[in-house]
Amino acid sequence: MYISRPKGSAQRATYSGHNWRNCLKFQALSTPHGLIFHIFGPVEGRRHDMMVYRHSNINEELSTTLCIDGTQYYIYGDPAYVIRPYLIVGYGGALLTEEQKQFNKEISACRIAVEWAFKDIKKYFSHVSSAKKMRIGCTPAALWYFVSALVWNFHACLHGSQSATASNSAAPTLEEYIATIRKE
Repeated sequence: MYISRPKGSAQRATYSGHNWRNCLKFQALSTPHGLIFHIFGPVEGRRHDMMVYRHSNINEELSTTLCIDGTQYYIYGDPAYVIRPYLIVGYGGALLTEEQKQFNKEISACRIAVEWAFKDIKKYFSHVSSAKKMRIGCTPAALWYFVSALVWNFHACLHGSQSATASNSAAPTLEEYIATIRKE
């Protein structure tokens, strides 16, 4: 999430050399049917994605949530991440076998589909990606992002999503989704 430029030490803390701007960083996980099921943050924009992953303590949660009916599932991280017990990443380097190249191609298509949920949050809730409207210390930037993700999940349950269509999976009904929130 990009923010307007703060002053002083906050400016240095939120500056991301990767994006060349001031921003807050969130780690979020999306399901194949387009729901956001984990958000951690905000963290200063200068922090590396892997540092955010470690600080989120998501591994403990993934050990129970990714084992469904005896099948172990994994999350896929972009190239900024490194392999962890429940996290896989594509193969890197120039000397890849044909099997490794094929794996990277197939898993990359899945990653693109998952990214659509984040694109839709910015599309339907444009204030969360507007640097002019998101100001540290002046607006509840993190709260707005969390609420936008929750309302996006409601929307995906009611109307489906591009991710659900691509993965040929249906999101839960709104009632089923709300029931899972109440359990936690």
